[in-house]
Amino acid sequence: KIDNIKLISKLTHEYDIIKDLNFPSIIHVHRILSDGKSVCLVEEYCSGESLRSRIFNKGIVIKDFFEISINIAEALNYLYLHGIIHKDLNVNNI
Repeated sequence: KIDNIKLISKLTHEYDIIKDLNFPSIIHVHRILSDGKSVCLVEEYCSGESLRSRIFNKGIVIKDFFEISINIAEALNYLYLHGIIHKDLNVNNI
């Protein structure tokens, strides 16, 4: 039960931080749902594949690499300007 309380608290805090963000490369979070035992963030649907899948399944040409890198840098800058530091940036969640 304590782990659930910690998780609910953590996700509620995360939701409060990101709910008002509006940037094309950042998935919008619509709401948080909780029944006291579990919690769920309802996020915008994002089709496609992770950067990891893209790299390992298809490879990546230099033009796409730079386009993706610039999009990531712009999104990170937007977060930074809003006082947010992404602590889990990796190829699985891009």
